[in-house]
Parts: sequence; structure tokens; C-alpha cells
Amino acid sequence: MFLCYLIYLLLQIHLQILLSTSYRMCVKVKKILYFYYSQIIYDK
Repeated sequence: MFLCYLIYLLLQIHLQILLSTSYRMCVKVKKILYFYYSQIIYDK
């Protein structure tokens, strides 16, 4: 029973880390895309 709880906790922590990193990646990609599109618009 204790082992199950430990695995559950580890999974929770892992999910939190995954979510935060994916969120950061999304923000980075958004910034890059925004910059890229603004460059295209300014070039016209």
C-alpha cells in the first residue's frame, strides 16, 4: 500500500514537471512565431 502511494506521488510530481516544461515550450514557440510573423508583416 505504501509503495502504491509512493508511485502515485512520483507520478504527480512528474506530471507537474511535464506540464510546466510543456507550458514553457509553448510560450517560447509563441514568442518565436509572433516574432516571425511580425517580421513577415514588416517586410511587406
